[in-house]
Amino acid sequence: LDPPAMVAESVSSLTIADAFIAAGESSAPTPPRPALPRRFICSFPDCNANYSKAWKLDAHLCKHTGERPFVCDYEGCGKAFIRDYHLNRHILTHTGEKPFVCAANGCDQKFNTKSNLKKHFERKHENQQKQYIF
Repeated sequence: LDPPAMVAESVSSLTIADAFIAAGESSAPTPPRPALPRRFICSFPDCNANYSKAWKLDAHLCKHTGERPFVCDYEGCGKAFIRDYHLNRHILTHTGEKPFVCAANGCDQKFNTKSNLKKHFERKHENQQKQYIF
C-alpha cells in the first residue's frame, strides 16, 4: 500500500474570504447568530409559519396571496417579485452591470451577483489553492 497523499496549503493561495473582500464585502459570511424570538406569525389557516422579522412574514404572505409588489418598470419587461432585493438583482440583467469582480490572480471576470462570483471562484480557482505532494 502506498502512503496517503499529503496536502500542503499554499501560503499565497487566494481564499473565498479574499474574493468576498475584493468584491466590496468586509469579510466572508459570518456564522449564524442565536435565533431571535419568532413573534411574526402567519394568520392563514393551517399555516404554522412564524418569523423573527416582519419583512420575512410579509414575503411569506405573498406566497399565500400570489401578490408580487415589486415590478420591473423596464419597457416590455413587467416581471414582478416578492422582495425588492430580487427586483434589484433582476434589474442588473437590463443594465448589464456586473459589480462583483473575481480577485484571483490574472482573472478579470465580473458577475452580476455575489452567488455567481462564489460559484465561479469555487469551480475555477479553489483547486488552485492546494498543492498535492506525493
